[in-house]
Amino acid sequence: IGPHEDGGNQRYRLAGLASSAMLVPLMLVIAAWSGSEAPARRIALGTVIVIALVLWRFRLLLDVVEGQSTRLAVLARTDALTGLPNRRTLDHELDRLDRASAGDPGPAGPTGPLTTAPLTIAMLDLDRFKDCNDQHGHQAGDRALAHCTRAWRAALPPDATLARYGGEEFALLLPGHDHDHAGPLLERVRAATPAPHTVSIGHSQQRPGETPYATLNR
Repeated sequence: IGPHEDGGNQRYRLAGLASSAMLVPLMLVIAAWSGSEAPARRIALGTVIVIALVLWRFRLLLDVVEGQSTRLAVLARTDALTGLPNRRTLDHELDRLDRASAGDPGPAGPTGPLTTAPLTIAMLDLDRFKDCNDQHGHQAGDRALAHCTRAWRAALPPDATLARYGGEEFALLLPGHDHDHAGPLLERVRAATPAPHTVSIGHSQQRPGETPYATLNR
């Protein structure tokens, strides 16, 4: 079973393997039952039971592998400290937005189907974060990041994507929000920042013909 196959394909292959593995012992059972020898019947039934147990164990192992694969996929997309999407996931979402603006939405992502027009992108920077680390230690800085991001997420609509860009910088994708609607929303985010911390936010609306990456850089 290939590592990149989805669970449905794996289960189809498992069903095919089970059918093939059980074919011969079932034929043996039929042949033994058509005769009169009891030992042959017992051997045939024992063979079927053993193979069935092996296949059942294989299915349990497959469930474990699928669960581990799902957890690893989540870890690969998530920032461990804040629980937010990481830079890799942000790049993926920007690619989706770029395809959607060109008329190709592509596969659904963490936020579901895309509504891209208009699109506003914001950058959030936690103020004086280096001073916080220098004065109180990096563990206090980590707690500040986690505390602030929880408050920001609570102030955002479900279709917004808040991702950790790096350090104390965060990117916010607001599909379906123009400049005028994004302003009050970002003001709520700023006001939700737990004291004594403050945040600086800059935002831009995507221009016609501009890629989401260009909007983010701008």
